[in-house]
Amino acid sequence: MSLERALALPDPEDSVDALADPLWHRVEDDWTGLSSAEQVIFSIWSLKVEVCNGGLAQFFFNAVGEAAPQVLDGLKQIGAYRVAEILERAWRVIGTDVPLLNWRARQARVDALASFDRDQLRALDDEFYDLLADTMQKARAFAVAHRREFRDVPNT
Repeated sequence: MSLERALALPDPEDSVDALADPLWHRVEDDWTGLSSAEQVIFSIWSLKVEVCNGGLAQFFFNAVGEAAPQVLDGLKQIGAYRVAEILERAWRVIGTDVPLLNWRARQARVDALASFDRDQLRALDDEFYDLLADTMQKARAFAVAHRREFRDVPNT
């Protein structure tokens, strides 16, 4: 799907999904091949996919959890400050002392969460879901404003 068609989809979430699809195929484990705008969209899409599939605990448990700082930055760049705050709060529940680049340490920390902490994360998941439509709208608006930074996507 072309960039312009993706941006014109009626549902902003569908737009973000369509924009992320070709990025997913390019990124593998290294986001540095993406432009700055592509990284923002990919980071927000990655957060959405993980949270919608298994919550913030899953986001931090899976490989994408190491990109939490980039996701926070992306949320702030699109103006999704409340979602950025939710992610920061979830990170504190997980423990900001856990090394993000150490996948096994993150998984162990998530696995060892007390029920109280899991309940906190579920409450934050609910807050995230309440803001999802607005976040996707902001992400699409960001992509529209930065459309020239998207590479390897047909522009017809």
